Amino acid sequence: MHILGIGLPRTGTSSLAKFLRNLGFSGKNFCVIHDKRENDLVKIKQKSFLIDNSAYRNYKQKLIYGNRKTKFILTTRDKKSWKQSINRMKTKKLNIPKDLPDISLYYTEVIEFFKSKKLINRLLVIDINNIDQEKIYSFLEIENQIKIEYPKELIK
Repeated sequence: MHILGIGLPRTGTSSLAKFLRNLGFSGKNFCVIHDKRENDLVKIKQKSFLIDNSAYRNYKQKLIYGNRKTKFILTTRDKKSWKQSINRMKTKKLNIPKDLPDISLYYTEVIEFFKSKKLINRLLVIDINNIDQEKIYSFLEIENQIKIEYPKELIK
């Protein structure tokens, strides 16, 4: 199984990568704001991921031209706390992309795109303020395993 994380910056994408690693996945994650990359994917494993919070630019192509077994996870949060978090990054003089979409519009666009392609079953939406771990385990097809807590300490 391959997972592609398509959440915007400041929606818990690093937390998602940590969570997947704790579940035995290996992969790559990239933060466009911090220009930070983590890569523990030595070779393609059965359980791999790519989380790139700049994927808002090309997730449609990845769905259309990618592996038909790839699953997508959209991390999101409420608009007010997202804007506050983005503004904190601006005060730290970090690179906020000029083409960063509005979180509400992006969420709607992603949902509608997956529905229009009749592939909504390949998309999981995780609201970082209301995480349903059972839903995540079901989506990842993980059963009868010690449950790993979703890391919220990275979310600010």
